[in-house]
Amino acid sequence: VPARVRIVRVQPDTQRVIVGTSAPLTVTALDARGVAVAGRTVRWSSSNASVATVSSAGVVTAVSVGGPIQVAATIDSVVGSAV
Repeated sequence: VPARVRIVRVQPDTQRVIVGTSAPLTVTALDARGVAVAGRTVRWSSSNASVATVSSAGVVTAVSVGGPIQVAATIDSVVGSAV
């Protein structure tokens, strides 16, 4: 039976990105015991894509001045985020 994801941790949890530049985020899925769960699909999203976008690889790109925005990573319906 595959482990159930309980926590999604996005690092760094705070990131400042200047317009026209990008910064990578990493994500870790953990089970109820805090053990990493591998091999799951991650869906990334930005709370305001007109200010910052996020790629399917978790790379945040600032496209205009604004913020703060929240970037979320969803794995098996569990959400983790960074600002």
